[in-house]
Amino acid sequence: MKVTTQDQIVKQVIKKLDERSNVGYKKYGVTLHDDEPSLHKWLNHIQEELLDACNYIEKLKSETTDILVEKIMRDYLEEDSPITNSPNPGPPESFGTQTISKASGDIQITYTTVT
Repeated sequence: MKVTTQDQIVKQVIKKLDERSNVGYKKYGVTLHDDEPSLHKWLNHIQEELLDACNYIEKLKSETTDILVEKIMRDYLEEDSPITNSPNPGPPESFGTQTISKASGDIQITYTTVT
């Protein structure tokens, strides 16, 4: 098979598909093409892979949430903060306590009193 795309992302995906195929063959001793079809088996495989993907997504969401909260605080504390129109508003009397969330799994940020 000759790959003719100029897209580097597509080339990377093709390479990963090839590598996964080889891993699968070593693990199961059969190619996907030659594996005996069973609807229940394939549905199980798909479900397991999607559940793994859900775990990976949840992990990344929690990590990026922490990073986002840190960035918001750094941006606020910077002298030329993009989140304020005032050149030097000084620290607020208090952020209060507020949790922002519209749906389950949304980013939740709790602000505390600044002294």
